[in-house]
Amino acid sequence: MKWTRAIIDEANVVGGGSVGPQKKLVLGGALFIGLRIPVPIILVRDFLQRQHC
Repeated sequence: MKWTRAIIDEANVVGGGSVGPQKKLVLGGALFIGLRIPVPIILVRDFLQRQHC
């Protein structure tokens, strides 16, 4: 079987600006994910300590 190269869909330039990461979105996502892990652990530990006393 011989592979042939064909252009399926040509790229279009939209906006003409530079492409880069969305810093606020990345920072917000990292903050959200970073808080999802320690906060429940702290809450559960606090709850268990209060139940024990």
